[in-house]
Amino acid sequence: MERKVFCSKCGREVPANNNVWVFNLIKGGFPHPTWVAKGQHLTPVVEGDQIVCEGELSITQYLKGYPRDIHSNHYDPKLEDEIRRLYRQLQEL
Repeated sequence: MERKVFCSKCGREVPANNNVWVFNLIKGGFPHPTWVAKGQHLTPVVEGDQIVCEGELSITQYLKGYPRDIHSNHYDPKLEDEIRRLYRQLQEL
């Protein structure tokens, strides 16, 4: 039986293929265990015409179709290919 994981930002359920902490594990990082237990949406969650969770803008800004993170002025074009490749791996889960 699969354990449900809930977003630390919005409290809604987070599937493995949209979990920023699973993304970081694929990337080779080791997030804090409580982050994995809680989870966090990687891409925004939209219900109707309302964004209910913004996701992780610092990562999604590198994915096609997502806006740049306006909360940060850091954007490194050299990261685009790597982040897009890791995101494709995440979607295969």
